[in-house]
Amino acid sequence: MMAVPVLASNIYQAKFSKKSLEYCKRFWPLGLGQIVGVSLGVQVLVSADSNLLKICLGLIVLINIALRTTKWKLKIPSEKEVISGPVGGLAAGVVGGTTSFVGPLLVLYLSSLENLKKDDFVKAIALLYLGGFLPMYGGLALLGSFSWTQLLGSFAICFPMLIGIWLGERMRFK
Repeated sequence: MMAVPVLASNIYQAKFSKKSLEYCKRFWPLGLGQIVGVSLGVQVLVSADSNLLKICLGLIVLINIALRTTKWKLKIPSEKEVISGPVGGLAAGVVGGTTSFVGPLLVLYLSSLENLKKDDFVKAIALLYLGGFLPMYGGLALLGSFSWTQLLGSFAICFPMLIGIWLGERMRFK
């Protein structure tokens, strides 16, 4: 149900501009790793036991909470992004393709980078979500996991979601 709203919200937040090209140049290794990981993760999703996937999702949530509540902070210097990007992207992609829960690992990675401003973070993560979710949804569609009813319901959710994003942006820039 969330396929269309997720894509629409990330297209809206990415707001393609000249700066989008800068993000693509900086984060292409991360995005490439993510696309490969999503492709692998989707195959796991359609073939794995759903109870095992639920346990994995629960572990990811618990690890994310543990990382956010400790004083430990990962720091990745700019010169290491070419190496750390594909590894972080692959991990986020596998998790995202398997659980559609790509966010925590991407947020952890991006928040660990030096010299990434708040607005740059929002645009970069939106582009990365697009890069990850397009192959995920495409793979799921090819594997027969979407029905027309789900797709129509997904479109119906878009309008209130876009209003919420617009209101959130207005509050953020005040």
